[in-house]
Amino acid sequence: MASNIDPPRWPAIGPYICQKLIGSGGYGAVYSAVDPKGRLVAVKLLRPPQQESVAAVVRGRFLVESHLISGFRHPNVVSYLDAGEEAGILWIAQELVTGGDAHQLTTRYPKGVPWTMIAALGRDCAKGLHALHEAGIMHRDVKPSNLFLTGDGMGKIGDLGLARHLEDATHVTVDGNVVGTPDYMAPEQARGDREVDHRADIYGLAGSLYFMAVGRHPHQGGNLWTVLTQLISEPFPNPQASRPDLPADLVAVIRTGGDKDVERRYQTALAFAEDLDRVLIGRRPALTGGKQSQRRNLEPPQDAPRALLVDDDPLVRRIHTSRLLMDGWRVDAAATGAEAMELAGRLVPSAVILDLGLPDTDGLALLRILRSRPGFAAIPILVFTNTLQQELLDEALEAGASAVLGKAGATPRQVSDRLSSLMALGLPRVSSSSTEIPGFDLALVARTALSRIDRLLPDLAEAADATDRARVLTELIGTTRGLAGAAGAVGAVGPAALAEAAELLARQLLDKPERVNASAQRTIGQAVARLRTLEFHAHRPWQPGTALVVDDESGALRLATQALAKVRIPVVAVSDPREALALLDEQQFCLVVTDVQMDGLSGPQLAAQVRSHPQHHGVPVIFVTANQDFAHLVASDPRSGNDAIAKPYLLVELAVKALSHLVGLQVGACVPAQPRA
Repeated sequence: MASNIDPPRWPAIGPYICQKLIGSGGYGAVYSAVDPKGRLVAVKLLRPPQQESVAAVVRGRFLVESHLISGFRHPNVVSYLDAGEEAGILWIAQELVTGGDAHQLTTRYPKGVPWTMIAALGRDCAKGLHALHEAGIMHRDVKPSNLFLTGDGMGKIGDLGLARHLEDATHVTVDGNVVGTPDYMAPEQARGDREVDHRADIYGLAGSLYFMAVGRHPHQGGNLWTVLTQLISEPFPNPQASRPDLPADLVAVIRTGGDKDVERRYQTALAFAEDLDRVLIGRRPALTGGKQSQRRNLEPPQDAPRALLVDDDPLVRRIHTSRLLMDGWRVDAAATGAEAMELAGRLVPSAVILDLGLPDTDGLALLRILRSRPGFAAIPILVFTNTLQQELLDEALEAGASAVLGKAGATPRQVSDRLSSLMALGLPRVSSSSTEIPGFDLALVARTALSRIDRLLPDLAEAADATDRARVLTELIGTTRGLAGAAGAVGAVGPAALAEAAELLARQLLDKPERVNASAQRTIGQAVARLRTLEFHAHRPWQPGTALVVDDESGALRLATQALAKVRIPVVAVSDPREALALLDEQQFCLVVTDVQMDGLSGPQLAAQVRSHPQHHGVPVIFVTANQDFAHLVASDPRSGNDAIAKPYLLVELAVKALSHLVGLQVGACVPAQPRA
């Protein structure tokens, strides 16, 4: 299929003569064109992606768009006139809208779009959305660049490339994968819920109006994880905090449209439009979606000890802040090193909790700077980091950390108690669980994050260049790091351990791109698949069972043992496969790691002998093999439990693969734990 759709090569498409490019993005481009009667129109052409599998999906969405809206007419919806396919190029002719869009409008008003324009454009587009919904069409990608203005200032909703019929169960996405623009997604859409209805469009419109008001997305973050966790667990932000000039009634309408609880949101786009119209004419809005959720106000006394919490993860900040407040601390939170320095310049806290993985600052450098400031030399500073990076732990202690805690293994209760111990404080102990946080649901956040990772994995395999690969790995690092921290904070030990190891693997692959091979990618995929099966509930203890490592080459035996020890998996290591067989009668093993080629007994032969023991019938076996053997072993009977890792491998890759098999197993029987009913 041809991919060049520039006008010199495509002067005509169907009955239309293209004139000039007026916009492009994603997989398409839009040109101004002339129809057979000499009228100006816009023609949207599909630019097919290089990957054929993705091209088929995009083509399907494009055809759905043309089918759904051909012949649909409403003054507040961009009119679609014609559609077709020519020489492998899909095209749609539509009304030419000349006033730009809401995103472009914000560039003309850097201090915020006037509130009357926000309300008027929102009202018009809400009317258009209501008409679409009445016709059974859900937009699914409402955002500022899809809110258009005519030359005389009327608002129109457009670009229905992701629309689908509300009653069509055979849509082009697969369950669990998220479609749309994350910055304006409704929480239920970001979670990949099966039941997502027209009210997700209402949320997208509210988010777009927020953007017009303050010039940024409703939720900000350095990576996808921070955006998603705020989207799911935090209330819709108040635009008046940045724009005090906004009328309170308009703010209430926007926040009702953006309520995270779909039942408290406006139930129809028409109700949203009517309230915006009321604000414009000076009447009080009905706010039929309900009131904003109320939160508990925990305010310790002014003389309470003060903690400075520095972490870019909003969910981790929220969990630890809640615990510290309950335990009698005052808390100042910073998401970046710059914010931490600003707070440190205004106050001297009683203690600091510092995550080393900040988006804008080297955590160790910040630690040294804080220690050098007046009043910070002697206060306790607890450091969060990935405990699998031993060299980082040592450097943190040398830089002045009072203690180093694993982010994936330190609950808020433990952090609070450790601070109190270091300061010899006699604070009253609050008995309530650290996870009693209004609106917090780790399982929900985990499911959403893993759905996003599922979409990243094919991108990693098909990355066109080093830059693209680095982008995907960076998102993987941020998301797995966030998962590890959140799971550890509530005491979900097994998921936290696996996510922490997966984070380190993605981080090492980013540093060593030559190691991004089929084996490493499969290992990451296995970790995500395993995390999907786990229960992200509070206080879920887990202890790994013992692994048997068999290799007749001493160096390889030592490396495999080190890899498993890195994630605290107990190991029995032997160099003679016959000795390993004798051990099967004496001890229960939950995992076997072995070389393929060994003197006296090959790896596959050893695996067969292992599974001949009733107590080891279902034990997984990981073969350490050369690259040329990798595909063959992976393709073996999946019921056998065989797995493989290709030489040379990063130690953490074997650790991740082992944890993917062991996390969630009951140690006593080494069988998968039964899911809750």
